[in-house]
This record gives sequence, structure tokens and C-alpha cells, in this order.
Amino acid sequence: MSPFLILEGKRALVTSGTRGAGGATVALFKELGADILTTARTRPPEMPEDRFVAADLTRTEGCDRVAEAVRKRLGGVDIIVHMLGGSSTGRLATTNGGASST
Repeated sequence: MSPFLILEGKRALVTSGTRGAGGATVALFKELGADILTTARTRPPEMPEDRFVAADLTRTEGCDRVAEAVRKRLGGVDIIVHMLGGSSTGRLATTNGGASST
């Protein structure tokens, strides 16, 4: 039986990917072959440092930090999954550079 989805070679950013549905998404994408970077306000001890960016995405500085990490660590991004964790406003801050694919 072939997999329902192949993410081999895809670069993915999953926000709030440390617990619950976000953590499950990170695990699934990894299993399907994606190169993953995740973000939350704090890194759990079991999360590899090179796969995590500590950032508050309700603040411009946090968005800038994640965009820069995506560029440096992944060289761009193919998939973004925003899990809507912890935002009191329900929206992301804006960033100057973005994290567009190269």
C-alpha cells in the first residue's frame, strides 16, 4: 500500500508544534519525510534545538525571528501549518521580510 501523502524533500513550518494537535502534526510530517521547523514560546526538553524556534508570533519580533530561522535553517519553506496556539488576539503579527520560498 502506498502512503496517502509523501512530503519527502518538502520544507515545513508548523507553529505551536510542541503539544496536542501541533505536536501530532510535527510527528506526522516528519514521518512523511518533511524537513520540519516548529515554533512556540518555549521549547520542551524533548524537542531538538535545531528543529525549534522560541518565538511569540503575536509580536513582530517573534515573526521576524521565525522568518530568519526558516531562511537560515531550511533555505525557505514549502508548507506552513499555523496551529493557532496561544494567541489572545487570534491573529499573527506582521513581519518585514516574510518566509517565502527560494
